[in-house]
Amino acid sequence: MTDTGRNISDSNKAPASADEADFLLDQAMAWLSREGVDVPGHHNHDAFCTWCAQSPAHALAAQKVQAFLGDAAFNDVLRKLEHDLPETDVAHPDHKARLGLFRLKPGLARGRRARSFVAPLIGAGLAACLAMIAIFAVLPVERAGAPVEIAAGVEAAITRTLPDGSVVSLSRGARLSWHFSAAERAITLDAGAVIIDAAHDVARPMVVSTRQSLVTVVGTRFVVIHDDDASEVAVAEGLVRVAQRQQGQGQEVLLHPGEGVSISDNGTLRRREIDGSSLDQVLQGWRVFSPARLRDVITAVERQAGRSIWLDPRIADMEIRGRFNVANADATLALIAKTAGLSLLDLPFGQLVLYRS
Repeated sequence: MTDTGRNISDSNKAPASADEADFLLDQAMAWLSREGVDVPGHHNHDAFCTWCAQSPAHALAAQKVQAFLGDAAFNDVLRKLEHDLPETDVAHPDHKARLGLFRLKPGLARGRRARSFVAPLIGAGLAACLAMIAIFAVLPVERAGAPVEIAAGVEAAITRTLPDGSVVSLSRGARLSWHFSAAERAITLDAGAVIIDAAHDVARPMVVSTRQSLVTVVGTRFVVIHDDDASEVAVAEGLVRVAQRQQGQGQEVLLHPGEGVSISDNGTLRRREIDGSSLDQVLQGWRVFSPARLRDVITAVERQAGRSIWLDPRIADMEIRGRFNVANADATLALIAKTAGLSLLDLPFGQLVLYRS
């Protein structure tokens, strides 16, 4: 039975909202994954042309997807990785969704079939790449019961004042929750960086927790950064006590102004000096990695810059050292590629590929 563009459209009603463009991109991706769609005279080719002719929006969606799938440089990268990466060569498969790591299975044909393999991968990210980024923030109303969440989108850092007078400034992409009781002011940093000007309250110390650390203060100014595999704490004013949370690890350190510490998932603790005046630069995206795995740097860039980055699994655990503005994906990845001898490919729809040539 021959499909027609009208049949496809009628069976999948487009939402009458701003989501229509994303809906049409999904449909165009589905059409371009069909056998024979690029062969004149084939019934799928004719049906696709009918679909494109329905409106200028349909035609534009088709043009965007065709430009993406037809990118010669992108196809070259896919062919190279297909050749170089065996089925078992991807470490840490649990990080694939988070980092955008991808694997090409052996035996994929060139050209049409290669694009068909890429289509579902890219289709899942098209809506995110083209959608507007919103900033979500919950007003800090102190209440008993569930913690209150505060989250920043990727457009800008945000600052909120908590009921006790403490001020929290979240970097782009950061997310935390807080819950105050009569005995304690608890803040959980789920991801990203936060600068806290903690109000002085001896009766209720503030405790900031990440997966790796517990940070206890009475009143001070400090920054906490929570990455997937490590946490960092740096102090500008006052005293901060940092304790490890790893099982079997009981070490605590007391930080004075100008001091910092990082704690990894395995309990490794590294002290370092910091410039208190540079804390505010964290909100602008500036981070010091000394050292860090490339996969973790990429995660920080994705979180703060809001870009989709495909990372070659062969270099995911490469050690990276340096100071980067993770809110600027293009500049950070260009610098890493140059200093580490890697290749960087800028794809349509704002996606980036970092790989070993």
